[in-house]
Parts: sequence; C-alpha cells; structure tokens
Amino acid sequence: MAEFPDLIRDELVKKRTELFAELKTTIEQLDYENSEVIRNRLQRPIKDVQKEILEDLQKKILEVHALIQESDAQGEKEEELKQTELKETWRRIVGAFIVGFVVGAFIVGFALFFLIRGHEESANYQNVPSANYQNVTIDNNAIKEEVRGVLVRFDLTIYNALDPCMIVVFYYAKTGENLIDHNGEYVYNGMVAVTSAEFTPSEPVYYKQIELFIPYSELHLGGNVEELKLRIETLNVNTNTSFAKSEFYPF
Repeated sequence: MAEFPDLIRDELVKKRTELFAELKTTIEQLDYENSEVIRNRLQRPIKDVQKEILEDLQKKILEVHALIQESDAQGEKEEELKQTELKETWRRIVGAFIVGFVVGAFIVGFALFFLIRGHEESANYQNVPSANYQNVTIDNNAIKEEVRGVLVRFDLTIYNALDPCMIVVFYYAKTGENLIDHNGEYVYNGMVAVTSAEFTPSEPVYYKQIELFIPYSELHLGGNVEELKLRIETLNVNTNTSFAKSEFYPF
C-alpha cells in the first residue's frame, strides 16, 4: 500500500472510483487484439498482457479499498474516544455538581444552626440580669458619725433584673482571702462585708453615686495595718446568687 499513503479518505474514494472506471475501460480495450494497449506490451501473448493489466488495476483497487477501511476504522476509534471523553467530562461535571450541592447544603445548614443558636443565646442573654459599675472611688480615710472607715462610691446600671436585688461590698486580704467577721455586724455569709438595702430595679435602671461605708474596726485587723482590697457584687436576693462582680480594688 505504498502508492497512496498520503491521500485522505475522500480522495481515496475518488481514486477508487477512477480505478474502477479505468478497469472498465481497459477491459473494453482488451477485447480488441490490435488495440494500443496490446501493441505497447512488447509483442507478448495477448492473454498474458490482459492478465497483467487486470492484475495491476485490481491491486491498485485493493490498495485503495484497504486504505479506505483503515481510514474508517481510525475515524471510528476517534469517535469512540470523543464519546468516552464526553462521558467522562459529564461524569466529572455531575460529580462536581453533587459535591458542590452537598457542601453548599452543609454550609447552609451549619450557618443556620449557628444563626438559630446565636438567636437563642441572644434571647437568653437578654433575659439574664447584668450590671455595670462606673466611676468607682475609694476613700480609705472617711469619717462618718465620728467613726473612721472606708467609704466606697460608684455608679451602677442594672439590666434584666426584675427580682429583689442587693449590693454587697466584700473585703479581702492582699493575698485574696476573705476577711472573716467576728461579731455579726458587717457580715454576709460569714465574711466581712457591707450591704445595701434590698431594692427591685425597673428595666433598665441607673443609680448614681451609691455610697457604702464600713468602720475600720469592723475589718477585724487586730491593730495591724496592711494593704487590703475590695470587690463589689450585685446579688439576686431570691436565689442568693451574684450576677455582677466588679474587678478587685486595692486600698
């Protein structure tokens, strides 16, 4: 098949048609012993010349036909490869879509979960009582009714506190231990403290310049002068629990 290797399929089909036409014409020419075809065959026997011419044309036809079949087979392989690649592409697209859908649904669900949870926590937070202490000052040389002691002043804002409340100032040693009461005068749960009267706040409420005083004698220091600290707390009287604590203030 060396004579027609570079022809494309359409050209091969055309060539095959031409060869068939040439074969038909040759056969017609071979019917005449004095034809030009016969005279050009060097005076060889007519039957040999006829056979040679026919075999040559048939060989060419078979060559062209084989090349056409090869071209068709190659085209089928290319088409099959294209179909395989197309199926693989669609498989990847569908797979990516499914993965994207699942991931997207997970993200949306995750976001909704935290949104709902955050909303619930926000709603719960809005119902939890809280308080802020501002402008805290400590006068550790205050005199009240001719008694020397510690006077604490501060502003207070309370939120979501509908039950009776009470403010308590607890006193601590420098190392952090509560000062222990010995006479039951200035005490809360056995610890040295000064307390306010009970009150029921409205929603919200701001108290300005609250003052709580404790005599030095009620700190039970035994004549020792040492650095102390205090912390302000606001309590729910019904549950006896603190819902707002200040930082520690040394004095």
